[in-house]
Amino acid sequence: MDQALITQDSSVIKQANKLIESVYRMDANEQKIILLAAKFVYDMEKKKEEFTTNTEIVITAAEYANEYGITRQTAFEVISKAKNTLYERSFEYDYKNPETGEVKPMSSRWIHSKGEMKAKSEISMFFAPAVIPLIYLVQQEFTLLDIKEIGRLKSKYAIRLYQILMKWRNADFQPKFEYQDLRAKLGVEDGDYTLMADFKKGVINVAVKQINQGTGFVGLKYSTVKKGNTITHFTFSYDKYDNKTINVTPINSQSATRPKKPKKANQQLTEQKAPNSANESDLGDDFSLTPPEPKALKKVKRHFEGGMTEPQAYMFAGKIVNKIKEGDTRFMYLSKLAQEGELDSSFSKRIAEDFLIGNLEPYQEALGYLGYKHHK
Repeated sequence: MDQALITQDSSVIKQANKLIESVYRMDANEQKIILLAAKFVYDMEKKKEEFTTNTEIVITAAEYANEYGITRQTAFEVISKAKNTLYERSFEYDYKNPETGEVKPMSSRWIHSKGEMKAKSEISMFFAPAVIPLIYLVQQEFTLLDIKEIGRLKSKYAIRLYQILMKWRNADFQPKFEYQDLRAKLGVEDGDYTLMADFKKGVINVAVKQINQGTGFVGLKYSTVKKGNTITHFTFSYDKYDNKTINVTPINSQSATRPKKPKKANQQLTEQKAPNSANESDLGDDFSLTPPEPKALKKVKRHFEGGMTEPQAYMFAGKIVNKIKEGDTRFMYLSKLAQEGELDSSFSKRIAEDFLIGNLEPYQEALGYLGYKHHK
């Protein structure tokens, strides 16, 4: 059995976007334990240390108190109680069979074992197998979080909204969140805040206020989209995100300083600083606040049997991206394919590449709505 104590290596946490997009319910203290443990895992990863289901995570009251700004006595009471309720928690996610490509809904526990030592004011736990690939050696489609910002958030809904906003922070567009889907992602119980006025007051308003006061998001606000008199979607916008801990990219020969234009208050594009999400190869030991120049994308001109023609591929790919930007719920299941910090044009071209080589299955439902009929 491997054992390691959490260290004060950094304040950065890395999570797969799939985990951020998953559905689960936790109170604030439970979330903070998971995120503190995830920071520990990321610290191990950066040191090139192995992490498995047999690696014991030891969280001390002192560590929890230092990260989240409470007394050690209170911290042990919190982590001792939270580890027991956390043991019963699960999360829902989409599992893709690596052999068949079939996607099916799955659920998993967060931890498979737990314990504590009162004499040392510490708790122990082991992550479940399904969790590990979502927090360890995640090389694509991940988001970086700042545990110090999380420590300033008291509401469980604020912590979840912060994670979601961080995921989309550097995307070319900010999505619209369908009301019921947003409730699920924030972890709102089915019987809680059932009236829209209560949901806005007790969930959204509280979360937005805490995020504005405690994190790098400046001028965060939300707006609603209505169908008739009914609110169907929520959107979030902000003036800028100001946190040097997260805004880092590796120093390389392609880096170059580019002037930034001042942002407008309700601008939908996120701040053009260094990407919050990237491929693992983009993260190194040396960092700079200067973002690298984007690589030029080559236009695909191939035509494969079973694929679309080039005009068809680019036309339907563009339509799908536009529908996602508009918040059309029929197309939002494809939004998870977008990479963080990716431009619309890049996302559209990647979809077009799939269409050109005949990889239509993941998009069949969306293509059906657009009236596409495949001709072999």
